[in-house]
This record gives sequence, C-alpha cells and structure tokens, in this order.
Amino acid sequence: MNRVFNLSSVITALLGVVILLAGCQNDQQSVTAKSWSLIAENSQISLFAVKAEDVGEVFTIGLQSGSVSDTGKVTIKFAPNEIETGIPIRNSRMGKYLFETEKWPIATVTAQLETTVIEKIANGTRQILPVEITVDLHGVSATYESFFIASSTHEGQVIINSATPISVHAADFGLSAGLDKLKELAGLSSITPVIAVSFNLVFESKQLK
Repeated sequence: MNRVFNLSSVITALLGVVILLAGCQNDQQSVTAKSWSLIAENSQISLFAVKAEDVGEVFTIGLQSGSVSDTGKVTIKFAPNEIETGIPIRNSRMGKYLFETEKWPIATVTAQLETTVIEKIANGTRQILPVEITVDLHGVSATYESFFIASSTHEGQVIINSATPISVHAADFGLSAGLDKLKELAGLSSITPVIAVSFNLVFESKQLK
C-alpha cells in the first residue's frame, strides 16, 4: 500500500514538474517575444553645425516611425524635409537643395542588437553598447561605429541614446553640392561640411502574438 502511495506521489510530482516547466517556458516566450515601437513625439535626431567659421547651431529632425524587433533589429525612419532650424525659409531650402526630398523623401537608420542584450534592457539593466549603424540618406548608404546607452523605465519604455555624437561629412551622402548652394543662397563665407549627430529614441513595449 505504501509502495503504491509512493509511486502515485512520484507520478504526481513528475506531472507537477512538467506543468511547471511548461509554464516557465511559456513565460520565457512571453518575455522574449517582444518588440518595441518608437514613440515619435518623444524622440528626435539632433544636429550640430557650424557656419561662418565660428557660429554654431543646433537643428533637430522629427522621426516618422521606428521599431526594435524581437530579433534585435533597430529600424528608424525620418523625413529630412521635417528638419527644424528655427528659420522657416532655411528649413525649406535644406529640404529642397540639400536633401532633395522630392527625389528622396525618407531616410532610414538601421542597427542590430543581440537578443540577450534586449532581454537585459527589458529587465532594467542599463547597457552601453558598441553598435554599427547604417544610414540610407539621399540615395546613398553609409555605415558608422557608435555607442548606444540603452535602458528601460518602470512604464515599460525602452530608451536608446547616443553615448557620443556621430561625426558625419556631407560628402558621405553626396550633399556637398547642396551645401554649396545653401552657402550661396544665405551669402555665407562658409558652412562646415562636418556635423555632429546625436539622438534620443523612446520605445514602448509591444507583446507579439
């Protein structure tokens, strides 16, 4: 009788372990099977430029859309004609002559993060990550080495900032002629062809089904 009772107990315990493991597996899938969508109104790209030898200015570009997939791919889309310089006519000229947005209205930034890193970020661990960024702008693709600072909030948001500005040359994207045109229109002695780019990206967590 005791032997039967013990056997039943063992079977019951084994079934309990199987159910528990299955539940843990499902929980793990629910944690890892997540993506993040960009909160565009809380995110932006910032540009620091120099004109007339020693006049520095900061511009911003609003973002159209963005995501971090469950496989770690980061994708950001922005419209260069939405650049904000503080001067409407200059905004228009940059869209028309520099970025030629009638031909290339949308630019894309992509990067790849490891899924294990994403899990750590989602669980509240702040990460400083070396990342290779690819930018498709003005019909040209260029790659840059950068560092991300990534963290998460109690509200389930994921925040990715640039740890240091990225140095971008106008020639990287065939923008030199457009820059000369802007210099001519504004009557400036010079516009430095190198800008410093930084970004602040805020994502909200989305559960995949």
